[in-house]
Amino acid sequence: MSDIVFEQQHIGSETEQRAPSSGLGSRISTKLVLSAAVMTALVFAGLLVAIYIIVSMVAEREDQRAALLRAMNQDLRAQVMTLQQSYFEIPKRLEVNPSAELKNWAVENGAAETVHSGRDAIVARYKKRGQRRDLQKAANFIVEDVDGGAAISFGVFEGGEYADAVTELTIPGVTADAANRKIADLFNTASLEQRLAIVKGELVDEALAAEQVRNAIVQENEKILAKESELNVFESQARALLAILAGVGTLLAIAAAYASSRIIVTRPLERVTQAIRAVASIEQVTVP
Repeated sequence: MSDIVFEQQHIGSETEQRAPSSGLGSRISTKLVLSAAVMTALVFAGLLVAIYIIVSMVAEREDQRAALLRAMNQDLRAQVMTLQQSYFEIPKRLEVNPSAELKNWAVENGAAETVHSGRDAIVARYKKRGQRRDLQKAANFIVEDVDGGAAISFGVFEGGEYADAVTELTIPGVTADAANRKIADLFNTASLEQRLAIVKGELVDEALAAEQVRNAIVQENEKILAKESELNVFESQARALLAILAGVGTLLAIAAAYASSRIIVTRPLERVTQAIRAVASIEQVTVP
C-alpha cells in the first residue's frame, strides 16, 4: 500500500517538474516567433519603401518623356498644318484675276458699274447669242464703244461657276481700243512672270521657316532620346539597387534571427549548463 502511495507521489512530482519545463519551452518559442516576425516585417517594410520610391522616380521620368513627346507632336502637327495651308495657297498665288484688276482700273478712270442679273436681263442687254456664250466663260470680256466712252462686260463667277450675272463697266473718255490694250496687258507674260517671282520669294522664305522647324524638331527629338537613355540607365540602376537591398535585407534578417536566437536561447542555455556543472562539482552557484 505504501508502495502505491510512493509511486503516486513520485508521478505527481514528475508532473510538477514537467509543467515548468513545458511552460519554459512555450515562452522561448513565442519569443523566437515574435522576434522573427518583427525582423521580417521591418525588412519587408524597408524593401516596400525602397520599391515605392524607385517606382515613383521611374514614373516621374516617364511623365517627363511623355510631356516632351506631347509637346513635339503638337508643335509638329501645327507646323505641318501651316505648311499644308501654304502649299494649297500656291495655285491661288499664281492665279491671275484680270476681272478684279480690270475693275480696279476702270473705277480709277471713273467707270460706272451695272450688274445684269438673270437670264431675261442678260438677253435684253446682249442680243447676240455669241456674246452671251462668251460671257459665260471665265476671263472673257466684251468691249463695246458707247457714247463718250467704252463699255466692258464680263461674267460673274462664284466658286468657279457662272452665277447667271454679268458686270458691265462703262468708262467715260476711254476708247474700245484702249480698253482692249489694257486687257491685253493684264494677260501678258510679264504680269505672270512678276507673280512667279513674288511666289518664288515667298516660297524661299517658307522653305527657310520649314528648315528652322525641322531643326527645332530634331533638337526636341534629341532631347527625347537623351531622356529615354537616361531613363534606361536609371531603370538598370534601380534594378541593381533593388537586388542589393534584397540581399542586404536577407542578410539583416539572418543576422537578426541569429542574434535573437542567441539572446533568447543560446545564452540562457549556456548559463544553465554552467550552473549544472557547478552543482555537479559541489560548488556554490547562482541559478539563473
